[in-house]
Amino acid sequence: MPVANKQATVATKLVKGHTYTFVFWAQNSACTAYNTADMSAIKVDYAANCNDETRDAFYKMDSFTVTEAFEKTEVLTRPFAQINFLASDAAGVVGVDAYKSKVTVTGVPTTLNTLDGTVGTETTDVTFALDTIPNETLAGYETYKYVAMNYILAATDKEMKNEVVLTVNDGTQDVNTVTVANCPVQRNYRTNIFGSLFTLDGKFNIVIDPIYAGDYDVDLDATYYEANTSGALEDIIAQINNDQPMKAIIKVADGVTLTWQTGASHGSTPLLDETNTKTQQLVFEGEGTATFEAQGAGVGPIRTTNGATIVFNNMTIVDNSVSYAETAWEFGYLEFSGSLKFNNCTIKDAISVEGTTNNNNTDVDAEFVGCKFISNTETTTANPKPASMYAVWISGGNSKFTNCEFTGFRGMKTHEAYGSDVAAIYVDGCNFHDITGKPGIAIGALDAPTIVSIKNSTFKNCQPGDQELYIYESDTNVANFNFINENNTVINE
Repeated sequence: MPVANKQATVATKLVKGHTYTFVFWAQNSACTAYNTADMSAIKVDYAANCNDETRDAFYKMDSFTVTEAFEKTEVLTRPFAQINFLASDAAGVVGVDAYKSKVTVTGVPTTLNTLDGTVGTETTDVTFALDTIPNETLAGYETYKYVAMNYILAATDKEMKNEVVLTVNDGTQDVNTVTVANCPVQRNYRTNIFGSLFTLDGKFNIVIDPIYAGDYDVDLDATYYEANTSGALEDIIAQINNDQPMKAIIKVADGVTLTWQTGASHGSTPLLDETNTKTQQLVFEGEGTATFEAQGAGVGPIRTTNGATIVFNNMTIVDNSVSYAETAWEFGYLEFSGSLKFNNCTIKDAISVEGTTNNNNTDVDAEFVGCKFISNTETTTANPKPASMYAVWISGGNSKFTNCEFTGFRGMKTHEAYGSDVAAIYVDGCNFHDITGKPGIAIGALDAPTIVSIKNSTFKNCQPGDQELYIYESDTNVANFNFINENNTVINE
């Protein structure tokens, strides 16, 4: 029968002396969620959208014996708990009225016995599907934005739901998910959950870093040369030898590959020749993927004849030269000699450093900072025996490696039987990893004055040496040279 102003009248005739049980149930006529065929087990269909006000319902059970004519007032209340979400942070959120919400509740009863007021033991996890947020306010919470409202069957005593989850959607995508654990619910009670539902708390910890990210140096004492096209190195070197500046800087553009022809058997064409007596420093300054590539036959070193220092900054260095003896174990090495500096370079395949200093441990002939060495294991025309190659071979002078990375088939090798005289090798803060053919650092025949200092470095998954240290192997007893091994880490996974 219809209800007006939350009231209705039911007229009936009852037999005096009989006892009756009445159940009064009121719901929206548009709602089909409740099966009331059996009032001892009203079944609830929870397949519904969020914020559906038509699912509200009320009931009352009354049992009494008729002794005289009567008129009774029956007050119906909800068999449900109402779960509400309210936002304290809606101000300033653009288009907030177009937002949608979804709510999931665990362990919800599916039946109600209106005769004794109990809910069934069978429960289910309920998800009220995404729908537009309520366009109204909640009494007592008018300063909050109403975000979600739903009804679930609940017992007459308070109980805790393991989890109630709200999802807020801006109409296109989910923007926030709020999970409430141990959420209290009770029949004919409202559970009001309020707080920041549209926004997330954030905190900025401000640190002023006075250190510049890098430097662009314009050296007024240097002469700059632009290498904007590949293959331009020979013309630039000819110009430098003609100009003879104190310092020559070659700016190598991104994507440009500069090639240099190595000499014939154990010879080489110097970058700076003996006619250039003034240039003291030759710098290759790379951008992006700038590359220096050695070609030709022979393994003579890349060098200068006037003692000038060669510097490579931010370059990829590739050896595509062909050995003078293809069956030699040392084939394919790109050799460097003299005063050398390599900063933030990627060195592919293999290089060798000869050095010129004769046991003067205070000078460094070759210095590598922040470089990555890759020992290529792929067979190519230039490198038919890649498994024989170390990433770097040191056969003379002083070398220093700081914060460098070594990976591939073989790492570093030092052996002075095939060069001049190894004075000292300093390794500090380097990472040797996944070197499968040899230890990270392999040490050959060295004499007593030689220093090999390895500090603060990591050796991960490197083939162990003769001493099972994963760091070195030696053709001579370690006591025959000055070996320093401090604060290194060995990892084998």
